[in-house]
Amino acid sequence: MAGSTVSPAAAPTRAAELGARLAALPGVARILGELEGAGSAFHVHKLTGSAKALLAAELRRRTGRPVLYLAPTEERAEAARGDLELFLGERVLHLAEPLGAPYDIRTPHTETVAQRLDALVHLACEGDGVVVAGVRGLMEQVPSPVRVREHLVTLALGDAVDLDALLTRLTYLGYNRARAVE
Repeated sequence: MAGSTVSPAAAPTRAAELGARLAALPGVARILGELEGAGSAFHVHKLTGSAKALLAAELRRRTGRPVLYLAPTEERAEAARGDLELFLGERVLHLAEPLGAPYDIRTPHTETVAQRLDALVHLACEGDGVVVAGVRGLMEQVPSPVRVREHLVTLALGDAVDLDALLTRLTYLGYNRARAVE
């Protein structure tokens, strides 16, 4: 249909229809069978464009298992993340790669750090989800899930907070006290 658009609400339904057709293909049925058995990791190749994300979304939908989608570059990881969110209708975590070179002493971009921390906290606390990463993003060292849970500080609107204890904890975690935040 020329000029027609698909509403965001209809996208997961359309993706489910595509996924059902995809699951009927012999190769996909074999992969699903292996995942239900003892197999746990696969390398799939020769798919192009959004077909890779569609296959990953269908595997997630059928198995309910966590998925790591590894892309060769950060640009492709971002594209895959958008496709996966459209196909799944669920939040997709991004283990973003740092924008600087290894051993660069400059502070990484705040958004990159926030995306990485968001993904790590979710995985440490929930243990489930769909994660997209570029190769460099996956190669960066990360703290263990136990360490993330141990050092997590959660503040909620309306909570009574012991400011001295919070200041001590944040200082221990590496934060510096400042007069004002810009």
